[in-house]
Amino acid sequence: MRSYYGLRGCTDGARARRPTLAGDCWDDARLAERVLPWLHRSRDCGIDILVGDPGRRYLPTNELVGLASYDVGTTTDLDDLKRKQGRVYALRPASEKT
Repeated sequence: MRSYYGLRGCTDGARARRPTLAGDCWDDARLAERVLPWLHRSRDCGIDILVGDPGRRYLPTNELVGLASYDVGTTTDLDDLKRKQGRVYALRPASEKT
């Protein structure tokens, strides 16, 4: 993941407004526990957050709004199906948390 939110907090200017893209971050509990708060902080700074995932175990669906779905091929080493639905989500605004 790449964002212009860092240890110093949100930065000003056009670079800070670029969306953050988080792809396939939800298959490990420890990673998910670290990524979601970081995405929240970025969102709270006004940065758009997009998440791409094929429905991994720790995907926080209650925090997301679905935007698109794509039929994608998988690597049989990682998945039990030849094709899955890859989905694109936006992180739900803080005011809309369920």
